[in-house]
Amino acid sequence: NEDIRDVMDVEDEILRDFENLERHIDHQEEIIGKQGKALGERNKTIKEQGKALEEKDKALEELRRQLQRLQASK
Repeated sequence: NEDIRDVMDVEDEILRDFENLERHIDHQEEIIGKQGKALGERNKTIKEQGKALEEKDKALEELRRQLQRLQASK
């Protein structure tokens, strides 16, 4: 009888450990999901900044051409 109780206690402990592990894994998956979403947003922001820099470069190049034309016409 005592042996059976000991086995049941061990089984209960294993089950509790397993449930705790499942909760921990779920929590880690939630954290990873949030981090993935944040990285996606950051990537989107970086792409937008890259596009803005390209537009700025184009505008600067156009200003340089206009300045060269003005200087050449003097």
